[in-house]
Amino acid sequence: MKVRAGMGILAALSAAVKLAQAPEALVALVAEEGLSLRVVGEDWVLRGQLEVADEETEVLENGAAVAPLRVLHAALRRAPAWPVELSADDEGRLKVWWPGGEYAFPGQVSEQGDLLLDSGRWTNAGEEREVDLAELAAAVRSVAWCASDDLSRPILTAVALTLAPEVAAVATDGFRVAYFRKAGVGSSPLVVPAKDLMRALAALPRSGAAKTGNSGDEIWIGAAGVTVWIRCLEGAYPDLAAALPPSFAASVRVARAAAVQAAARAELFGVSPLAGERAPVRLRWGGEKLEVSVESALVGTMAESLAGEGAGEMEILFNPVFLLQALRAVEPDSEGRLKLEFSSPLGAARVSGNGKAEVYLMPMRMP
Repeated sequence: MKVRAGMGILAALSAAVKLAQAPEALVALVAEEGLSLRVVGEDWVLRGQLEVADEETEVLENGAAVAPLRVLHAALRRAPAWPVELSADDEGRLKVWWPGGEYAFPGQVSEQGDLLLDSGRWTNAGEEREVDLAELAAAVRSVAWCASDDLSRPILTAVALTLAPEVAAVATDGFRVAYFRKAGVGSSPLVVPAKDLMRALAALPRSGAAKTGNSGDEIWIGAAGVTVWIRCLEGAYPDLAAALPPSFAASVRVARAAAVQAAARAELFGVSPLAGERAPVRLRWGGEKLEVSVESALVGTMAESLAGEGAGEMEILFNPVFLLQALRAVEPDSEGRLKLEFSSPLGAARVSGNGKAEVYLMPMRMP
């Protein structure tokens, strides 16, 4: 392998570092028609391929080499002259040369290195679709916060993603459910680890069109020279429809900004710095007022009222952290308001706004 590389390689390496966060991660430099980088994430779950494209980059001789990702990235950031020459011998030793100096890396022999050089694993198989990156990011970020961190229930650590006819998503940890375009979630969604999806989006452009597809147990997303493959989880995502309330006994519309600020103050009083103590936040709706209050024996009390409009009456308790996260996750309607709907004091409540994202919360029991 022999390549004359411009500074475009730095942008690709920066994206690679975001994809493969492990300190010991490796990167493969593959010179064929152009120069591309390959990385893998934790447990071989998330893989990425990044094209290096700039006017100065030119492949002089095809081939491949594997090097430590973070060291190569840091070293090239400090290269005193550009372009640089990348070359590898038959034993895989990589050399980075510029007039007056060079870096050298020994050949990397490992399972990870073999995976990176396996060309059969780096093809965009399956039906190709086009999605809007900003819309895909909005869908994932609207629900990924709700996925579980409990590895004993791996299916709940995922986002259930539907790509066609439009992007839709759902995630749950067993206590909360977050939807993006609830009606669009298909019967057989792709079950993709939430953290890997978020990491992939961090490496991709923030907007523009992307190509996506899925084949077997993998989904791939590609845009602007970056292609990421993510291995899906095995098993069916739980059918959540039966657990959601069919109707609501009371509802209220309130200004989102005011509701978020009140919930943030409630969280301050509801979550004690002493481990194990968590006072619920009490919502009481009726008479065109939504009362928000917390009584904590260790921290103190807070009480305030928000103006609202709606129907019915309800008193209900929530985990203060869960309530604040839900209010922050949902975008408001055109008037800057959120709609809170309550089925019963012990039944799930719904938070909705602009019609895209909505969150269902299970309440805490009355003391």
